[in-house]
Amino acid sequence: MHEALTLLAQRGCVQTQDVEHLQTTVFPTGLQSRDDAEMLLALDLALPESCEAWQDYLISAIAEFVTRNGAVTASDADWLAGCVSRGGVIDGLMRFDLLFTVIAYGASVPFSLLKLALDQVALAALENKGPLANLHDAKSKALSEREVSLIRELLIAAESTDCQALSRSEMSWLHRLNQRSDNAHNHSSWNDLFVKAAANYVLNARADLAQPRSFALAPSHEASDVENTCRGTLKSLERIGETCGGSEDMIRVVNRYKERGLESDNDDEQQLLGACIDGLQSFTSVA
Repeated sequence: MHEALTLLAQRGCVQTQDVEHLQTTVFPTGLQSRDDAEMLLALDLALPESCEAWQDYLISAIAEFVTRNGAVTASDADWLAGCVSRGGVIDGLMRFDLLFTVIAYGASVPFSLLKLALDQVALAALENKGPLANLHDAKSKALSEREVSLIRELLIAAESTDCQALSRSEMSWLHRLNQRSDNAHNHSSWNDLFVKAAANYVLNARADLAQPRSFALAPSHEASDVENTCRGTLKSLERIGETCGGSEDMIRVVNRYKERGLESDNDDEQQLLGACIDGLQSFTSVA
């Protein structure tokens, strides 16, 4: 460990002037290697107390290093996940904030890194585990307004020039959470997010209908917007020659939609597409 960091670890606290010294003298041009980042994380673990400026510096310094080339590489994503988590559980709120910041800073990030952050929300809601558990009612498996907001923020932060609409991996994650959570008691904003995500994923198969997620997932405070989004999406499918019938027609709907715009032989993708369309239909009175 760098001598200045060793002294701080021995003293047991980091103050604002120490952060300024790290910025101007120890790492004046930012972190240069994974070793530098690991030294800062090791120091953080050794500190019984620290000032707010320290945590802000730690998060920004490591996030800037990981996103130094714009896109986060798979190698850096795996390394960072190993630094901030054990067994799929992130070690504390500060490291969750670090991961969130990397996702927001990066021009693009591997889904594995986004999934690690999203999983912390699911762990808190469904198992009362992880860094966000203290923010959740331990007696409930329903998604709170704050948890839905975090999921939305993470998905929007992960938008990139080559992944503007939701990917299959992202929609699959949302679909699994929808199945596992307490739908009857989830906060109403969950329906808003889930419906908009499903619509964004379904319409992304057509370039003329696709929308950036930052626009498509924007929250609404009007209950009627959920049904309006569903109806608008189903009408878009109708305009490209689909028949939006009941569940018994779902395979035919999906297959015809796939032939016109998806060009995929993946059965899982067809099933997910079908589940999304089925879900959209369930929020409308379309027969």
